Amino acid sequence: MRRFVTHPSFYLLWLLATAGACVGSTTAQAASFDCEAASTAIEHTICQQDALGALDRQLADRYEQARDGADSSQAGALLAEQRQWLKQRNACSKMTSQLPECLRDSMAHRIKALGEQVAQQDKAFTEAVQLIPVDPATAAVKLNDYRSAEASAWLLYLHQFEPASGVSDKQARARYVQALARFNDEYTASMAADLGYEEPATRASATLALLRLVLEERSNPESQRHCFIFKRIGWPAYDAFGGFWGSSRDNMAPYCSLPDDLFLRPVWLHLRQLFNTQRDRISSSFGTMVFGTFADWRIDELHINLAPEDFIAIEKAGRSTAAAESRIRNWDAKAWPVAEREAMLKAIAKARQITLTLLQEEKGMSVQNAAIAANNIVAIWLNQRLDFIEEWDLNEGMAH
Repeated sequence: MRRFVTHPSFYLLWLLATAGACVGSTTAQAASFDCEAASTAIEHTICQQDALGALDRQLADRYEQARDGADSSQAGALLAEQRQWLKQRNACSKMTSQLPECLRDSMAHRIKALGEQVAQQDKAFTEAVQLIPVDPATAAVKLNDYRSAEASAWLLYLHQFEPASGVSDKQARARYVQALARFNDEYTASMAADLGYEEPATRASATLALLRLVLEERSNPESQRHCFIFKRIGWPAYDAFGGFWGSSRDNMAPYCSLPDDLFLRPVWLHLRQLFNTQRDRISSSFGTMVFGTFADWRIDELHINLAPEDFIAIEKAGRSTAAAESRIRNWDAKAWPVAEREAMLKAIAKARQITLTLLQEEKGMSVQNAAIAANNIVAIWLNQRLDFIEEWDLNEGMAH
């Protein structure tokens, strides 16, 4: 789980403004400063009321977001604005009878203002990232103006995959150190340090995995600014954004939604529902490791949508292109009712046909290549899921 860590400069800001400056709380457990060290009427009031403590923490988090997303031209102004706001907030101490209300209004207004600033920063940062595939040199200049972990991760990406960006070895090394130092979670930081970035043989995969970990922690969950890398880099990018943790943390993997997702079409949704009926029979035995498997399935579906041509000739571990129908027919009726399997076989034929049609009409494949790719896509999708339920059935001692 993520753990909030207050950065030194934010700590200093709150000290200078006599507002307290460290994480933790003894009463509400929500304030951004140590309530045991509270010394002013404002601090005591915030610590004594859960709602105010929660607002204080929300404001601290939002300020950290704004500071983390500020470029060099914004950082000084943001600090000055925060100091000015603290003076205004501290003036609430003169309103003894209405102190809680004054604090609530002051913090709420500041949270809103910071939220608007964060949104503007995110837009500007996204525009800089989107320059990478069209003008990597300009993107590098813009991103170098940010000190955030995500900016560092993108500069490492540029150094590794976009030589025209001009990011030097020295600059990349400095940014690698910065990125590791900015993780909120110590375990994630240790995992990032062990990816193998220091070794030339593993630097490419480590760069992509580091970007993935930074996006998990830092990026707006709704942001899809990284999605261009999959078509640009290919298989290594898909591999980096699939199952990583082997736990529920894989649910946080940055994903890219599509306006016309093959697997959201009714035929495929029906096939998924039929599979899920069998999967749910053994769901009570699932551990958290299955979320890594689910992440791999998600990224494969993204890959199929974005680059189905990669599935014309494919030799990748865990992706069998052998026809799966015989496996389904051979299941024991006690483990998987015949009627359900017959329904699945019919759905498979329909899914294969709609996939073939899409590959020809929307992706421009020849009849021959579309037929090969459609067969491979359906086979991989099914075999992955059949392997999964068979493995869990064996663990539970069920016959099939």
